Amino acid sequence: MKTLVFVHGMRQENRSPDDLRQEWLDALEANWRRQGIARPDFELRMPYYGDTLDRLTRGVGADGKTVVARGDAPLPSLAADLLQQIGDRAGLDPADIAAETGQTVIDRGIANQQWAQGIARALGRKAPWLGHAALPFVEQVDAYLTNQHARKAVDDIVGPDLRGAERVIVAHSLGTIVGYRLLTDFGVASAVELLVTLGSPLGIDLVREYLKPPRLNRPPGVRAWLNGADVRDYVALYPALDKDSFCDGVENLTDIANRQDDPHAIVDYLTDPRIGERIARALA
Repeated sequence: MKTLVFVHGMRQENRSPDDLRQEWLDALEANWRRQGIARPDFELRMPYYGDTLDRLTRGVGADGKTVVARGDAPLPSLAADLLQQIGDRAGLDPADIAAETGQTVIDRGIANQQWAQGIARALGRKAPWLGHAALPFVEQVDAYLTNQHARKAVDDIVGPDLRGAERVIVAHSLGTIVGYRLLTDFGVASAVELLVTLGSPLGIDLVREYLKPPRLNRPPGVRAWLNGADVRDYVALYPALDKDSFCDGVENLTDIANRQDDPHAIVDYLTDPRIGERIARALA
């Protein structure tokens, strides 16, 4: 029997792991029913790291005490640069940010919280679903890629479920970064029939730099890689993962049409008929 592994993304703190797993599974099984696809037999796993990453991103120790007081502290450099790139992709200009902060000029270079909140509010006007998600997303990506303690804590949770034979892995958002890193490290220790990445930020140049070395490539244990994105999903700044944005060997679906109010929603990605069919075929 094959193993289906869901790797969730950002902003999943304070969720019930069982509810989150069921939400993904319900969307996928509804997809299969609509297409008349018989449900394959598989073992389901979903490692949950949402609370752990949230705690470490906020600088809270295992004992619940604050280790790093964020307050009005400057946004970390990677998070600030990611936020700027998302704003650029959304078509924001300095006037949009200044209007949200009530100041004529905002010095983006200092990457302060006022600037960050201003760009988040401006994003919210252009893409309401993103207004509340942008800051937590860039902060959690920054924590995972730059904080060795946070990265190890997440990897220790997710890694064991990615090891082994006959895996089908479906990763979303930040989970695509986590999954790619681990599968690259594992090499042939994981036999993955199909890797599915949805709403992935892997193509962002700032992210790519933290994934090298080695040279960006399809992880050696991955037999097939399917990437899906809605072009309105600002987390997937580069919807296609190809030789120009990431590497060769990835099949891309960049015409996915998710809901209007949140094109990053995982349940919509999992209802795309092509995504559902490919997962079912890999599990058969």
